[in-house]
Parts: sequence; structure tokens; C-alpha cells
Amino acid sequence: AKLAFCQYHWPENELELQHTVARLLSLSNNNPIDLDELQQHAPELLINPSPKSDSSVNDNLSLNLISRLMKKDYETLKDLHPGLQKALRYLGDNYCQGITLGELAQSAFVSPSHLSYLLKFTLKRSFKQILAELRIEKAKQIFASTVNSRITDVSLDVGFGDLSHFEKIFKRYTHMTPRQYKNSHRLHPGARS
Repeated sequence: AKLAFCQYHWPENELELQHTVARLLSLSNNNPIDLDELQQHAPELLINPSPKSDSSVNDNLSLNLISRLMKKDYETLKDLHPGLQKALRYLGDNYCQGITLGELAQSAFVSPSHLSYLLKFTLKRSFKQILAELRIEKAKQIFASTVNSRITDVSLDVGFGDLSHFEKIFKRYTHMTPRQYKNSHRLHPGARS
């Protein structure tokens, strides 16, 4: 059990370590804690997930991440670090809400710094980039399906509190303003971009 703790990847991640130790101390029946207890209450320590996984798998996941999260296709996340899996699931379920990195990390039982590291190293994106991409993709879906929707309403519905920020981020990811995007779907229903 000590070896599993030592071999697990804990870069600057005191919070995850504290949560894991607390969980094991609370739930374990044996003293000292043995491998069976680890398997039952902290199996991630025995898998020894490391962010240095197969880069081709991570590249493929990174390319399709937004559509997979939008479709709630979480099965494809199974080979990722357990904390990253939990964070991405939470993000996929709650991206239209006001989410901070701290809240996301807390939901995944990892520290914010470790979660940032996992996102950047594994998916080549920051928390803010993934959140913005999810929100913009949702806005595009709304504009495409409801051409009479108001830009302000869509901005609020997808989680942006500030209209000018929404317009700036929308243009960054689509190379069009929300109005231009809306109009393109009004003129060409069924057109995708």
C-alpha cells in the first residue's frame, strides 16, 4: 500500500492526497491498510494513472473532446486520470452554469493546480478554453435550431454573464459575430459551421 502511494502521480497535489488518505482512514477496516482496502476504496492508486499516457489516444480525444462532452459520451474518458474523468463529466453536465476552476477541482477531488496541469498536459487546453468551447458550441446549436432566438438570451442561457464577452469569444471560435452566424442560418437553414 505504501508503494502504491509512492508510485502514484501526485505533482503538487496535496488536496487529492488528503482526500484519499481521509477516505481510506474512514472506510478501511484493516490496520495497517492493505492492498485489498486500496482496491476497494482507492482503486486509482493501483492503476497508477499518469498523465504521460499514449499521446495518440490523447490527441484523438482532444480533437473530439467538445462534441463528446456535449453528447455526454463519457465512456471515451475511461483511460484518463480519474480526477480528470470526474472533472470532465462535471463540466459536460454543468457548463452552462457558473463554474470556477476551484469548484471543478473540488468536484473531482483534486487540487486546482493539479487539475490545470492534467488539462494542459493531457488535453492541451486550459479549463477556460474547454468551458468557452462548450458554451460557444451550445450557442451555435441554439442559433442553428432557433433562428429567432435573441443573442442576449442565448448568451445568458449558455453561461456568459456579459454580452460583450460572449460576442468576443464567439467571434474568436467561429470567426463570425453571433449576429452573422444567426443570419447565415436564417439564409441557409441546415448550413453548418
